[in-house]
Amino acid sequence: MDQNRVLEAFRLEASELSHTVAGLSEAEWDRPTRCAPWSVPELLTHVRVVIAWLPVMLERPAPDKAEVTAVEYYRPDDRFAPRTTAGYRRAATGPASWRC
Repeated sequence: MDQNRVLEAFRLEASELSHTVAGLSEAEWDRPTRCAPWSVPELLTHVRVVIAWLPVMLERPAPDKAEVTAVEYYRPDDRFAPRTTAGYRRAATGPASWRC
């Protein structure tokens, strides 16, 4: 995989996301998302955490094969249970949230 292409695609996506977020009204910040029960700032904080992992992931060698499929990764289990997501949501509304 060409890492420069990956980074350029990521840069373009991050730029578009930043542009979109910058234009949100106060009311839009409080809207629900398709990832219920997460609000816009909670979901964006989750995305920001995952983005922080990107440099480490790109430094590592690519695996020979995928350990799980996308279907297996997104299977409904305790990772998406209300108690688990409540912790993520609390962290997302803390001082490091996206809302300015």
